[in-house]
Amino acid sequence: MPDGDDLIISGGGSVAVGTDELFAAAGKVRSAETQLVDCAGELTAIDRLVKPGRLSSGSIPATALAAERAMDDATIFLDRAHSKARLLSFAIDRSADAYGLAERAATRVSDDIAASIAYSLGFFLPVITLAAMPALFGIARIGGMAAAGLLALPEAKRAQLFAALSVWLQENSSVLSDPNFVTFVRHTVTSLDDLGAGVVHLPPALSGFLGDGGIGLLGVSTSSAAIIGAGTLVGYLGETKVTTTRVSSTNAVTFPSGWEDRATRVQHETGPDVAQVRIDRYEVAGEPDRFEVYVSGTKDFALGKDTQPWDMTSNMNGIAGWDFGSNESVRQAMEQAGVTGETPVLFTGHSQGGLVAAQLAASGDFDTRGLYTIGAPSAQVAVPNDIPWLALEHTNDIVPALSGYYGIADPVLVRRDLYEGVPTGSDKFFPSHQLGAYESTAAMVDQVDEPRIDAIDRRFADFTTGATPVQSTTYHGLRILDQSATDSAAR
Repeated sequence: MPDGDDLIISGGGSVAVGTDELFAAAGKVRSAETQLVDCAGELTAIDRLVKPGRLSSGSIPATALAAERAMDDATIFLDRAHSKARLLSFAIDRSADAYGLAERAATRVSDDIAASIAYSLGFFLPVITLAAMPALFGIARIGGMAAAGLLALPEAKRAQLFAALSVWLQENSSVLSDPNFVTFVRHTVTSLDDLGAGVVHLPPALSGFLGDGGIGLLGVSTSSAAIIGAGTLVGYLGETKVTTTRVSSTNAVTFPSGWEDRATRVQHETGPDVAQVRIDRYEVAGEPDRFEVYVSGTKDFALGKDTQPWDMTSNMNGIAGWDFGSNESVRQAMEQAGVTGETPVLFTGHSQGGLVAAQLAASGDFDTRGLYTIGAPSAQVAVPNDIPWLALEHTNDIVPALSGYYGIADPVLVRRDLYEGVPTGSDKFFPSHQLGAYESTAAMVDQVDEPRIDAIDRRFADFTTGATPVQSTTYHGLRILDQSATDSAAR
């Protein structure tokens, strides 16, 4: 298994999958192959300057004859070295292809197994429920007694109990960063539609045809929509209108120097009044202005009735593929900044911000020149393949797993096991999802020499060619929870 210093690179229109070290070695071998060809060509050109007949004269020093023989030997050795380098380069490329094909096959097999288990569970769920009814009644009774006891406690005691529970969960949260658990979550998410198909006794073949492996009518987005539907029945997960205002503006802006620098520009502060969007504007003589849009991750885990658009309501609606608060807020910020359908744009986003960025890039409403997502649940977003897209994910990060597997789009996906397979304790529930952890991974990507990443590097660098940085502005979005607030915001 690759260690914490290895990056696993895949996607981008290629089946090849491997570590950054493997692709770096392949690049060095190809470079050596080219140099050997050049050396052989130069040696042949030198050798042709001296005709064999002239060396047969008695006046020619013995050293010249030795040099001629040495050049002949060197030509043979160079040819052999070139053949071996070409064979080694071919072997490395084929190993990366084989790794990629094996990974795809293993993913497909495990996904099919998970789907079959989920379908069977849904199909026999009524029988299972009836058989487990006595136990369920017992559990419900115990739960009711526990709830009653909890309510009977003094408020101070309840607060202490909840505080102790929070500490215990944090101390034992390492399971949430286990790559095996993250894979389990990804399979579970993609199998929810199969569970539903089993419940309604949909034929397995039809379920497969309609699901993610078929035409995609059923899948992660459908499951999210079902959860939203259930939530809205009890007053949660319902979307609202939003309003967006400018927070700050500065002319002290520079071009980003790489993937790490772009990650650091995403607004990461927490609090009810902090900015969630940053937009940098560049001027290009004789052309429309250009913009880089940076979108924050989730700020609040509320399920509704809150004023923060970067919440779980937006997460669920975004994964379902519907309009959602944070998306609308970014659109409003872009409009205020002067972004139109004709102005070139680069999008960068972390977590929910990456989902927003992918949705905006896929919308076709903007002249999107590039997309950079960081730990984002955006696997189900149909971003056109002609948009260069770099996606960073930690194999320990549960958040990207919530959107299932990539199948609709094909970004250049860079993954990293942050803990070398051994999760560590942390004071945060999702330490591998923190932007700071991704910044260190992005710094490693800046050092990678791999054709797919190099190609995206050039596309992002071309965006600022001939441009002048002008202004950086931040924006704050707010949910509008009632009509009177809407009227006030309008005034």
